[in-house]
Amino acid sequence: MLPGPTLTCSHRAGARLVEKGSWRTAPTDFYIVGLKELPENDNSPLVHRHIFFGHCFKYQFGWKELLQRFTVGGGSLLDMEFLNDEKGTQPRGRLRVPCRDVSRTEPAD
Repeated sequence: MLPGPTLTCSHRAGARLVEKGSWRTAPTDFYIVGLKELPENDNSPLVHRHIFFGHCFKYQFGWKELLQRFTVGGGSLLDMEFLNDEKGTQPRGRLRVPCRDVSRTEPAD
């Protein structure tokens, strides 16, 4: 957990911190955000959209097994190492995301 505005930002954007491992029973349309690997010695299918450093696309150790878990479960991986900002570049340093209150309905254009 990061102190200060990051936590406030995540709450404003509709994200919430949850107990370790509770992501497994989250609704399948939820995004699961993490910073590191998934638990070791677990080959269960992955049904969610995960955002974390997957270390798959440079063929690092375990990449085939991890991607197979997504294939079997129907989930997807948004690897933080390859996410781009609104300019199409990879952010360096701290990853920043724009925040908006998703609890209110925005007017249609």
